[in-house]
Amino acid sequence: MDSWIGKSLDKYVDNRSYPDGFITAPNGNKVYYWSHRWSHSSSGMAVKSGSMILSSPASTYIQYCDIFVEVNEQRVILKWSSKGKCEKREVELAE
Repeated sequence: MDSWIGKSLDKYVDNRSYPDGFITAPNGNKVYYWSHRWSHSSSGMAVKSGSMILSSPASTYIQYCDIFVEVNEQRVILKWSSKGKCEKREVELAE
């Protein structure tokens, strides 16, 4: 992602996808963001141990990765950041 610093947001979007939205930073720059959500489910399990049955319930884990890209008035990328469980491939998707 660092390789995009100083480059055009439009080229980044062409290489990745349209952003999910943007906010205006206190300094007036726009911060575009991409949000990715996914879930993992595990089935419950029961184990018999002697006369007892030990069990664990089924569960679902929701995870996310948010990528933020700040640009100036000319739409040149100034900096970026990420939050959540972003895999290296998420961050480097557009490199």
